[in-house]
Amino acid sequence: SWPREQRTDRRRFELLKRAYVEARYSAQYAITRDDLDALAAAIAQLRDTVETLCLERLRELKREADL
Repeated sequence: SWPREQRTDRRRFELLKRAYVEARYSAQYAITRDDLDALAAAIAQLRDTVETLCLERLRELKREADL
């Protein structure tokens, strides 16, 4: 899950959500390098977690199918 404990984490998540729309359609969207680096790290961690969980689930399904 996305970190939400600290105010900075919540603010960065809002930046990420705004980037989805504003960065594509508005020249006014801005983000600092620190925020961008922190978001990239959080996204990489989230991706790794999702990959791990998906692979575990696929192994479970394979075991069930082999029974």
